[in-house]
Amino acid sequence: ETALQLYNENVSALKIPLDIQNARNARRKDGSPLEYGLEHHVNGFESLLNSGYPNASQLKNEEWIKKCTQHRDLLLEWLEDFKSRFQEYSEAQATIQRCEELFKRYTSLVSVVKIPLDIQRARNARKAQGSCLEYGLDSHLKSMHAHLDKGIPGDKRFPERDNEWLTKALNNKELLINWLEDFRSNFEAYPEAAESIKECEDALSKSQRIVDPIRVPLMIQNARNERNATMLPYGLDFMLKNFSSALDKGLPNNPRFP
Repeated sequence: ETALQLYNENVSALKIPLDIQNARNARRKDGSPLEYGLEHHVNGFESLLNSGYPNASQLKNEEWIKKCTQHRDLLLEWLEDFKSRFQEYSEAQATIQRCEELFKRYTSLVSVVKIPLDIQRARNARKAQGSCLEYGLDSHLKSMHAHLDKGIPGDKRFPERDNEWLTKALNNKELLINWLEDFRSNFEAYPEAAESIKECEDALSKSQRIVDPIRVPLMIQNARNERNATMLPYGLDFMLKNFSSALDKGLPNNPRFP
């Protein structure tokens, strides 16, 4: 038993470093997520980070962020598998530490510029790009404020216009609520998102202040105006007018037509 234990210890002392080196050297053709192995990937990632944020055109800025993020994601996938097999061994700690240092550099260099760009992209996104807002947030807020400021028509000759105004106001509100819920799920944790969230909350509060006092009276008026073939074929007001007129007129008291 002692000999077997000694054998296992000696073999393990040789095998683990070799397995670690094989994992570092493995390429994509060998099943690794890294195309040319860890060393090549880490050197490329470091070089990309060292080049720094271009601060040039939007296309170049986004391309740099995209490449950095792709390198980060692949390295993260590799490291998770590596840790699951070797984290307990002291021989693996230097490799793990080097990867984690790169993740910290990514956060300090990339996240600070990536999040504001992602937020702006979310604000600009149109329906064709997956947003619930037809022409992006700024256009929706501008249209929503203009509609609320214009107010309900209130023209008794055209009561349907009041309903059209209310329908649009409620639709604007619902779309903004949906957009804000999605935006919050992605960015609420970041301070850079606070201004966008406040813009939306202010617009929703304004909508509530203006629309809520109008909504119920308009619903009541719609019910009064509704025509029913079996009960009120010309609406409540018409029926009440005729009813009141009949009461004011009183009984005919004509003996010829009792």
